[in-house]
Amino acid sequence: MSRLLKIRPSSQYSASASNRGSQRRFDADSGQIYTEMTCRAGPMTADWMWKTKGITKSVRRFRFVGPGCASLENMAIRSVIANSSSLTAETLQDIPWHIAQKIWQRVKVLELDSHYVWKAFAAAYPGETDKELRHRCHLIEEPDMSLEAYVKPILSPLYHWIVYLTISNVTCSRTELVGVSRLVNLGAVTIGKSVAGSCFDDSIIRAWGRAAAEVGAFSMLRVLVLVAQKEVTPRSFIYLNQFPSLALFNMEDCSLGTQSKVEALALGWRYRTCKDLTDFLIHGGLTNASWDSTIQACFRQAGALGADHLSREGVEAIDSLPVLHFCLGLPPKEAGLEITTNQRMRCFQRLTQKNRQNQTMVAKRPFIGDQQSYKRPAKKPIIRTSKQKDFSDLLMDFGS
Repeated sequence: MSRLLKIRPSSQYSASASNRGSQRRFDADSGQIYTEMTCRAGPMTADWMWKTKGITKSVRRFRFVGPGCASLENMAIRSVIANSSSLTAETLQDIPWHIAQKIWQRVKVLELDSHYVWKAFAAAYPGETDKELRHRCHLIEEPDMSLEAYVKPILSPLYHWIVYLTISNVTCSRTELVGVSRLVNLGAVTIGKSVAGSCFDDSIIRAWGRAAAEVGAFSMLRVLVLVAQKEVTPRSFIYLNQFPSLALFNMEDCSLGTQSKVEALALGWRYRTCKDLTDFLIHGGLTNASWDSTIQACFRQAGALGADHLSREGVEAIDSLPVLHFCLGLPPKEAGLEITTNQRMRCFQRLTQKNRQNQTMVAKRPFIGDQQSYKRPAKKPIIRTSKQKDFSDLLMDFGS
């Protein structure tokens, strides 16, 4: 038996067969044939926060163009950019914006504006009008970490920025979707199609609503968008009413639609098609049909409907915060976002308290002061001519 175990394997097993990273091998000591596979492991830390298109070597190799040497200001800026991975909002808060603006402009030119660097500048200078600082889009096409690992770095407990979260064509569990409620600075969320590993239905919206009612989650959420989510039913409107600032519930290719508008209206939500929302979104600042522009317009315009829960000053304070549009997975196709012609997009707009009272008000006659409503006097019944008969005619008819 020992001789059999030590026999060299035949040629069909000696040559390792490669199939999608797997190799078939033979163990001469035990005589077993096994398959060896190489699995791709995800990163141990959220390295996507520091990834940039440029490299810091270009800063270290910088040479001053022109006669003489570089100024102390340029040397200091290069030193800060070379160590940008150590920047924090605390280290920037004592630097005036006219100096910090030069650092930020140089960072953008060198393409070293990582998410980590943007967070530091956005938190330190929230009131500045720089376009890239005010609105940032970050796309991760192929996520290789859990949803929680991406949500945690974009969290801002002190509300330094607003997050528009788009999840599409990714794999995540129901527990991870429920955990999105920890993102307190969430302003808009989009659940796109092909979210594998979970079924987005009323139970997840119910869990979100419970978190909103019990722990104050989703306090800044104004827009909820669902794409190709067939399991959501009109019962979800009950749970959506627990979101304090939610004003727009948009959907595309979902089961909710015209057949649900009666139930939705009874719960305080008015059905509108995307064609009806054209003027609404353009007034909110829609400049094109891109996904980012559509979400931005919805969020801005939905703030006008939050007057029931926030003052005008509170709405304006939220609108003035920097925005981070974080796309996890490929976002919805740009071609399907032409709001003037796309009839698949549906929307339920939340009614304000005043509009809800008008919807439920019963029509009555106007009553002014002590004035009584006018009543028409009752008419005295008159027997028609053909029916008028005297007593003798009546006896004659009775006798006959």
